[in-house]
Amino acid sequence: MHKRGSGMGDIGKFLVGTLIAAVLALGPVRAIALEATSGDRVLRVELRDLSLDFVNQKTGESVITWELGEAPTAIALDVKGDVIYLGYADGIVEAVEIATLQAQWFLRFFGDPVFALSVGGDDLIVVNEDGGAAIVNAMTGESRPDSPRDMPASLPSPIVSVELFDRYANLRLGNGAFLEYNRIQKRWGTPLLPPPPPPYVPPPPPPPYVVEAPYIAPPPPGTAQYVAPPPPAPPYVAPPPISDTLAKGRFPWPPPPYSDVHVIDGYQLAASELRTYEDVARRIKEALADGRYTTPRYYLIDDGFVVVTQIEEIDESGYPVDPEYERWWNGEAPQPNPFTFSLTAFLDALSSAPVGRYRIIAFALNVGECVSPPCTRPPAMDAADALLLAGGGEPALPNDIRNDLILPGEHRLSVLVYAFEKQNKTLPATLVRGGLPALTHLRAANILAALP
Repeated sequence: MHKRGSGMGDIGKFLVGTLIAAVLALGPVRAIALEATSGDRVLRVELRDLSLDFVNQKTGESVITWELGEAPTAIALDVKGDVIYLGYADGIVEAVEIATLQAQWFLRFFGDPVFALSVGGDDLIVVNEDGGAAIVNAMTGESRPDSPRDMPASLPSPIVSVELFDRYANLRLGNGAFLEYNRIQKRWGTPLLPPPPPPYVPPPPPPPYVVEAPYIAPPPPGTAQYVAPPPPAPPYVAPPPISDTLAKGRFPWPPPPYSDVHVIDGYQLAASELRTYEDVARRIKEALADGRYTTPRYYLIDDGFVVVTQIEEIDESGYPVDPEYERWWNGEAPQPNPFTFSLTAFLDALSSAPVGRYRIIAFALNVGECVSPPCTRPPAMDAADALLLAGGGEPALPNDIRNDLILPGEHRLSVLVYAFEKQNKTLPATLVRGGLPALTHLRAANILAALP
C-alpha cells in the first residue's frame, strides 16, 4: 500500500533493468484506465482502480504491480525510467524513486486536480484543467525560472494532453488546436487550429471507351502478310542541372526532393482574401519579416512563382542559432556577412565547414508538381545548389505577373523545407529526409502564424 509523501512499503521484487525511459502525459482518470508508455514502446505503466501495473509489452508479462492508497489523476515517467510522477485530485504531485520506492519530493501546485504531466529533459511540467501550469526541476521539484507566469484568459476547448520540450511546451486541446508556451520569451501564444481539409470534388466520370479496329487491306494472293515493327521509343532526355535552371531566373519544377512540405490549398488562400500573385507575395513577405529574414529571392515557374529564404544555421529543434550574427550561412568558415554570397568559397569550404544543421525554405505558388510533360523530377539538391538558390533570382516579384489572378481550384501554396546536415568535418552537408516536420520548422522560424 502506498501513502503519499511517505514512500513505498514492501510490495515485492521490482525488476529495475526492465524500466525504460518514458515521457508521457494524460488527463485525469476516467472510467477506464490511465497509462504511460516508454519511448521505445517496451514498458507500459497502467492504472486500473488502485493498482499500478508495469507490463513488458514485448513479452506481455507483468513486471510488478503497486497497490496505491489513492488513485492519481495523471502519471508520467522520467527520461531514464528511474522516477514515476503521480498527480492527484487535490493538486499535489509526488515524485517516487522506483528503485528504492521512496518519495523524492511532495508538493501541492493547485487547489484543483492535476490534469496532465510531462517530462522534458531534466524538467517536469504540471497542468490543471483550466490551463494553469508550472515547470519545475524534475529531481527536486524546485520551480524553474521559465515557469509560466501569465496564463491564457480562457481556452476554446478542454485540454487533452501536454508535451514539454527544451524551448517550448505544447497544450493539445479537444477541438484539435494546440497552445504553445515559449519558454525563452516566457509567454503563451494564440491557440492555433489545423487548416481545414479542402472540399471534396468528385472526379468527372470517364468517357465511354470505344475501340475501333483499324482497316487492314488483305495481302495479295500468294504473298505473306507484312507486319511493320513498332516505332522506336523516344530517347530519354535527362533534366537540366539545377544550376542551369537557376541561372535563367527559374526554379526547377517539379521541385527537387525536399525534407518536408506544408501545402495551403487555393480555397484557403481565397478565404484569406488573397486574390493576385502580389497579394500572396505580400503575405509571404510579412511572414518572413516576423522571422527576421531580410533578403528573400524570387524565381519564376509556370503559372506561379517561388520565394526563397537565406541559408540559416539551426539547432536540433529547428530554431535559428544565437546570437543573431551567426544565423546566416554562405559556406565560408567562420560565418560570413549575411548579405554576401560566394559560390566558389562555399565549394572550397565544404570539407572544412563547421559541423551543424542548415535550412532553406521555398514558398511556391503553383498549380501542381507536373502541369505538362515531361514530368521528370530533377536530382536532389546539394549544399552548393542551396547556396546558388539563396543568392540568385530577383529581389522582388516581377512587375509583369503581379496582377495575375489566383485560381482557387488550381493554385496552391507549397512551403518546401530543405534541411541540410553536416555530420563530420570531412563529408559535405547533405539533405535530411524524414527529420522534423515542415510545421515544426515553420513554428521554430516564427513564420507559421502569419501564413494563410
